[in-house]
Amino acid sequence: MRMEAHLSHRLEQRMKLAPQIIQSIEILQLPLLELQETIKAEIEENPTLEIDDEPEEHQEAKGIEQTSGLGAGEDPEAPKDKTQEVLEALERQREDDWDSRPRGSAFDASADKKMEALMNTPARGSSLQERLFEQWATLDLPAKTRRIGAYLIYNIEDNGYVIQPFESLTDATGKVVEEGLLDGVNRELRQKAQEFVESVRQVDPAMFEGKTVRKQILRGLAEDDADRELKATLLNGMDDKLNLKAPLEEILAPHLATSKDMYVALGRIQQLEPRGVGARTTKECLLLQLDREDDEYEVKRALIEKHLEDISQNKLPKIAKETERDLEDIKEIVGQIKAMNPRPGSSYTSESVPYVRPDVIVDELEGDYEVKMEDGYIPRLRVSTYYRDLLAKAGTNPQEKEWVRNKIESAKRLISSIEQRQATLYRIACELVKVQKDFLDQGVNHLRPLRMQEIADALHLHVSTVSRAISDKYIQTPRGIFPMKFFFSGATESTEGESQSRVSVQSRIKELVEGEDTANPLSDGDIVDKLKAEGLDIARRTVTKYRKALKIASSRQRKQF
Repeated sequence: MRMEAHLSHRLEQRMKLAPQIIQSIEILQLPLLELQETIKAEIEENPTLEIDDEPEEHQEAKGIEQTSGLGAGEDPEAPKDKTQEVLEALERQREDDWDSRPRGSAFDASADKKMEALMNTPARGSSLQERLFEQWATLDLPAKTRRIGAYLIYNIEDNGYVIQPFESLTDATGKVVEEGLLDGVNRELRQKAQEFVESVRQVDPAMFEGKTVRKQILRGLAEDDADRELKATLLNGMDDKLNLKAPLEEILAPHLATSKDMYVALGRIQQLEPRGVGARTTKECLLLQLDREDDEYEVKRALIEKHLEDISQNKLPKIAKETERDLEDIKEIVGQIKAMNPRPGSSYTSESVPYVRPDVIVDELEGDYEVKMEDGYIPRLRVSTYYRDLLAKAGTNPQEKEWVRNKIESAKRLISSIEQRQATLYRIACELVKVQKDFLDQGVNHLRPLRMQEIADALHLHVSTVSRAISDKYIQTPRGIFPMKFFFSGATESTEGESQSRVSVQSRIKELVEGEDTANPLSDGDIVDKLKAEGLDIARRTVTKYRKALKIASSRQRKQF
């Protein structure tokens, strides 16, 4: 087979997105907080872009001045730069869009937004680990137990459980597939010891007087050093030349943790608050929360150890029969057990609650609804007049002029993309309010089934544009703040052929359950029959799916004896 190079012609069509379109798509789908970060980064990178914080009367006067006069150094005979013409058209269009679109609040550049956000941000609460370490530090414990306990606390999950096993898990060949806590704490100890030995070996014994070298180093250790005892053992295991007199593993033997040591440390941790922390199973967690002074301690202990599954299934008659106790007594005791917290660490969290800022605000005015854009957190941007004048100046270096022109084009694309984002979002919000007016008037049961394609067709947009525009956007209505995607839901057909949204059906199921007789709760089949009587014919499996989505227990678990 002979290989050779040759030239040939080929005709093909390709579609490429212009930078303006790509940026518009990216800006359109950005949530409000990310848009703020994008604007901030662009202002720092592009010197021709700045915040327009001048009062409107100053802008009008400035516009008249620019219309009637020339910029400094501008040549009256020179042809006008096309970029200048585009910028002026963009300014006029921006002013028209800004004035015509209702908004919640004007951007105030004089206000310190960072300070305002800081003052309104709740302080971060203490994490579970921080709370446990505060208590652990107050206990009078041997150094070994204190060190092991600290390692265990680091390995307690946010829910309060110790998930990792104590012993390492191995496969059939003996290979470790999951390191246990015991091996982990000893590995950490060996690493600390090795690092200390290496640091001591860097010391020149000649700096000290003969055999006092180890004593001098020991005296230099801080009294509150958590590893002082370990370091003293290592120093005593060295000779005058600071070499180990025995293998490191042999010297460390008194400090290495055993299974017994791990259980002792865990037992002390399980005495800390919140009660139940440090458990390895739900059963152990509940047992740790029992009060030994309680008259029903033994009964509760027996129920948790032997009937926890029956309690979760609400099989109270079965428990009463097997324990030979009165049903009312069992009901009361089980109620106390259910009041316990199976996730004791849940009240402590290191995660911050996400802060939601609505992009759109809907206000009710005399029975009608007004849609306003929340532009208060998006600054008005403009191209710097200094660089615009520099671009028009006759004596500007061509290379400088080209650099300025590119930066101005970038600024212009960003300003245009933001305005297009706000305009698109406003149009979609107005159409949503128009379509979902019954929901705003009467509540979630009147939420209409809606597909994105319907909004896209009504506004002559592509469905992908609608999808990007509403992604991670929120709307504030008289009925609360909702993600804009909330208003788009699937439909369920009624017996009359009418469609009801999935959300409204779920709401109706929740209402039926809340109004049921707790002694004889509604089964999924009963709910199907009641919905059918209201003209909504849906399958039993659909009701089950909706009930689980609403985190409603089964009828057996809801029954109260």
